[in-house]
Amino acid sequence: MGDGTGGADLHVRTTVGRAAGESVSLTYVGVAEGLRYVEPWVAHRFFDTPGHCEQGRGTFSAAGHPEGDLLLVAAPERELDALALPGGWRMPFRVHLVADLAPDSPDAASATFRRQVQRHARRVDRYGLRFEFSDDEADYHWFYEHMYEPTMRTRHGGLARAVDRETGRDEILRAGNQLFVVAAGRRVAGIVSQVDRSRRRVSVRLVGWLGAEDRYLRAEVLKSGYLHLREWAADAGFAALDFMGCEPFVSKGTFQSKRRLGTHVEYPPGDLGELRLHLAVRRDGPAVRAFLTANPLLTTGPGNTMGVTYFHDVTRPPPPELPYACGGLDFRHDVPLGGREPA
Repeated sequence: MGDGTGGADLHVRTTVGRAAGESVSLTYVGVAEGLRYVEPWVAHRFFDTPGHCEQGRGTFSAAGHPEGDLLLVAAPERELDALALPGGWRMPFRVHLVADLAPDSPDAASATFRRQVQRHARRVDRYGLRFEFSDDEADYHWFYEHMYEPTMRTRHGGLARAVDRETGRDEILRAGNQLFVVAAGRRVAGIVSQVDRSRRRVSVRLVGWLGAEDRYLRAEVLKSGYLHLREWAADAGFAALDFMGCEPFVSKGTFQSKRRLGTHVEYPPGDLGELRLHLAVRRDGPAVRAFLTANPLLTTGPGNTMGVTYFHDVTRPPPPELPYACGGLDFRHDVPLGGREPA
């Protein structure tokens, strides 16, 4: 993005729609990865009815701090620091939920995790769950067709970022493993993981349950698969189990479910870990306040620390507060929304 006076070629997307009974807009400026990851999710949560969308390329100065209600900028942190950005909040681009598998780790000692282990034991007894690993390629293709694809399509719809079948087979399965959860002699959930023995790390990559049926979701059979995989990885001498990444919002379902599995937040590996987001309010209003109060942020602090930022609309009764307890979150900020621009 350069020095803010010319800058690199950026992706710019502005969407205009309706939310909270008014016309509102969201503008994204930044790296291409943002159009695949965070911008679609923010738009989904912001708009009641998305409408016209314009997309192009340009520099940040050419974008000229685009008009709109919400502005989302994504770039490496050093480049964000060089820009004259409007006031707002700095966030990680994504976070990963990772379990430290040492038996005396804070992750393993959390009360939330211990409760999940107890529930897992009750599910195993109630449904007679068994767990089996398979390196059979035919089993992988069956999992992909009957579990992974239906789950991605049903649970994520247009926001799904599916791994294609061949990539999953060639780059993940052949260097990893696949675990099935079995109930009453039938495979009802599956997990395909990448295994990095040099780093002693297992990373969950593809998951799903049979036919994406609600009964298996309600029975939490996939969660039992996660906990069995966690136990297997610890017994096999691995140091960490990465339960995948998600957008940096407390309301994100992946964050809410994986934080309960004895995990802490980390920056993603590789280039995504160098990226940061800047979220700014350009025009205050009911839709913006509704979005911020419903979607607390995971924000960054000094020394690459992470914490949470909650918003409170002083003109309305507060909604039920989303829990956020998770390792690696070192601070909490509370921001009143009272008609002032953020500092």
